[in-house]
Amino acid sequence: MMVGFVSNSDSSSHLYPAAYADPGFAQFNSQHTCSFSSSYNQMKVDLSLPQEKQLVPRFQLSGDDQKLLNDKPHKCEFCGQGYKHRQDLRRHIRNNCNKCDLCGAKFKSICSLRKHILAHTGEKPYKCGVCGAGFGHKSHLNRHTLIHTREKSYKCNVCATEFTTFSDFKRHNLLHTGEKPYTCDVCNAKFRQFSGLKQHALIHTGEKPFKCDVCESRFRLKNHLKQHTLIHTGEKNYECHVCDSKFSTYSDLKRHTVLHTGEKPYRCDVCYARFRQASTLKQHTLIHTGEKPYKCNVCEAKFKQRIHLKQHSLIHTGERPFKCDMCDASFVRKSHLKQHALIHTESAGV
Repeated sequence: MMVGFVSNSDSSSHLYPAAYADPGFAQFNSQHTCSFSSSYNQMKVDLSLPQEKQLVPRFQLSGDDQKLLNDKPHKCEFCGQGYKHRQDLRRHIRNNCNKCDLCGAKFKSICSLRKHILAHTGEKPYKCGVCGAGFGHKSHLNRHTLIHTREKSYKCNVCATEFTTFSDFKRHNLLHTGEKPYTCDVCNAKFRQFSGLKQHALIHTGEKPFKCDVCESRFRLKNHLKQHTLIHTGEKNYECHVCDSKFSTYSDLKRHTVLHTGEKPYRCDVCYARFRQASTLKQHTLIHTGEKPYKCNVCEAKFKQRIHLKQHSLIHTGERPFKCDMCDASFVRKSHLKQHALIHTESAGV
């Protein structure tokens, strides 16, 4: 390959290799010592060139210099394209290979894309040296290690509670201020945490991204799926110290213990009625508000409770899930089946 020389002025005393016209070549020349100087002294003018190009002498690069010039050490790990300079590779990734092939999400840097891909593969390359727990991000591992060191560097000025991470400390402060900075665009519900808003949004979209591998039931939240899987395993790790009843989840155990204590910690602000569970109080408040948040997609009938909507929907589907063991009769509601069963018990003289 012949590399030309160009002039930076009208004077023939200021000649420099044409390859230097490439902005990136300066970096190449600064990093590599080659035989340009010796080749420059031995260069020969190509007399076959037109008169107007006689100020452009040419010389032959050595094999090593040619290899360095053509080398493209910065390779794109996604498409294999090679680049001479790192900034060119970054520009290429930003404009071409910045998109996740699985979900279409785009990223500004290859580092962000790499981290995102781990969410799809489930790979957790960062391992805890103490308990072996794996994490997708190094920052998550760093946060986790604080559990083992018991280090709590952040202290609440109001209640003196201490926290291992600043994010936990910041989240806790919202309990004192009452601030709820995250607002739902659909119903204007407010939340202290972005994760709470994200979970809430699934109510409006109807999306249930977490699927059971056994029965294919779907859930909005990951912890709901986790609780559900215990139905299949039969695992019950939470035991009541009063009656030895066992439960699959801590929330079920907590709900059970109030039966022994008689405690009703949830109070209605309107009529002061008290309830054992927050869900019961929530259902009760609908009596005062008259709200019916559960709407039938077929006939637009509205209901206060989800279970009532579920029962109503059977009218449209024609499904009768409650079947009599004595005859072929089936019913939409369990209460109807119980009433029907009395026919058989009376006829049998029971």
